[in-house]
Amino acid sequence: MADKLARLGSSGKTCNAGRYALQIEPVTIKQPLTLHVYTDGSCIGNNDVQNSFCPAGWGIVLVSNDPDSGKWVIQQQLFGPVVLDEWSPFSLGATVGSNNTGELSAIGETLIWIRDNHEATKQYTDVVIHYDSFYAAKSITGEFNGNKNKELYLNIRKIFQ
Repeated sequence: MADKLARLGSSGKTCNAGRYALQIEPVTIKQPLTLHVYTDGSCIGNNDVQNSFCPAGWGIVLVSNDPDSGKWVIQQQLFGPVVLDEWSPFSLGATVGSNNTGELSAIGETLIWIRDNHEATKQYTDVVIHYDSFYAAKSITGEFNGNKNKELYLNIRKIFQ
């Protein structure tokens, strides 16, 4: 037992533990790094979207905690229009612009960013997606299967899975 205690090292503080002098090494506890992604979508007008053009968009902000200062740091901000052109390489499958397609697109673009930036996300212990549309989140996770925006949420669901 004395041999095991002696091998613990020579640096650190000494603690008298019974008959043996125990060397206690200083321990640094690393704060886990969490990447928080805040999503939102919107649409100007958002009335009768099946019969009129309503421009919609999405935005995401990636934020993480700095382990040294404890402050929150914006890592990246991304935004864009809801793409309605099915031939565009940026199309996720939206056929109309609406608040819902904006919300779905925001979560979809987040999942694409996480997938395509896998190396950048390795430093984080967790990635948390914050959203304000239960419709969008439940459509993507499969808890909700409606008829509207079906192609869009099914395409995003493939990325999620």
